[in-house]
Amino acid sequence: MYYLSFRWYIAHDSIRNEVDEFKSALDATIKRNEIPKDWEVASIQRWWRSHYDHIHSHHLNEDIKLNPFLRQRIVYPEKLEADHVVLVDHMKTIGNLVDGLSETGTSLVNLSSAWDDYMNMIKPHLLEEEYYGIPLMRAYFKEQEIGKIVAEIVGSKTAPREEMGAFIY
Repeated sequence: MYYLSFRWYIAHDSIRNEVDEFKSALDATIKRNEIPKDWEVASIQRWWRSHYDHIHSHHLNEDIKLNPFLRQRIVYPEKLEADHVVLVDHMKTIGNLVDGLSETGTSLVNLSSAWDDYMNMIKPHLLEEEYYGIPLMRAYFKEQEIGKIVAEIVGSKTAPREEMGAFIY
């Protein structure tokens, strides 16, 4: 069971790493105090689409596959799925800022501020899922039972490549 819950941590660690690495790159770009070049804007926009796809897929895995399975035996906190709605709403704001990046559009400073808010939402959310979800899963399910769900998630042909790539990274 520890191996399977370890995969949950790895999935969350991949998200935390993406969030931190983007913040670091964004800060370094802002520090230059220059308008981002077209290739930088295109790179940020491409990266954002990948991150969005990764998070969206991760939430679907939890909301459609894992959490309903866990609710067969436990009262899984509703707040954890409700947080997904708040996160996705804020991700739309970030998406609009990313789409607006240009010499005359959204500034990187505005994006950085929205990113800070995102970090302050997603990191505690991931910890909360680990604090509640993993111990409950370990207590009420056998490794073989959870293993089937994990295999379905990891083996999904519809998951975006970013999700598995981030997981491996």
